[in-house]
Amino acid sequence: MNYFLKIIGDTKMRAEDNLIKEFETAGAEFWKKESRIILGKAAVGRVKKGDILIQYVPKGAKDKKWAGRVVGCYEVISIEKPTDYKTYFGHWVADCAAETMFEEFSRQSKDRTILRIDQLSVKLNGQIQSGLQNLSQEEGQRCVQKIKQKEFEL
Repeated sequence: MNYFLKIIGDTKMRAEDNLIKEFETAGAEFWKKESRIILGKAAVGRVKKGDILIQYVPKGAKDKKWAGRVVGCYEVISIEKPTDYKTYFGHWVADCAAETMFEEFSRQSKDRTILRIDQLSVKLNGQIQSGLQNLSQEEGQRCVQKIKQKEFEL
């Protein structure tokens, strides 16, 4: 099992009161028990069944209310065949089905910021290739524990 930080969307997301409609349009319904997570070319082959993806909105998103918001922690349950397609969030080549590990955390992340990426105490590697950054086992487990703790507090 590998752990990854995974950007949801991109910095071009419109600055609106609520980005939920944009996420729904792209099929990135992070608050549901099962969610579809889109992957870029460099991510194909890196993400495998059983991996853990910690999703967050890019820190540079135009909507500052959402920028840096952690939206969920997911276990990959299947990888779809690479298909070249474009969504509102940009150009993607594959997606995976994932199951949320902390459903209440994700559900409440639709309405408010519970946890920001900076609070996970991991070093972001600047421009994350295809929106995906590997974490060590220790970092990944620490991030999962922080999200779990936040859900417990809800």
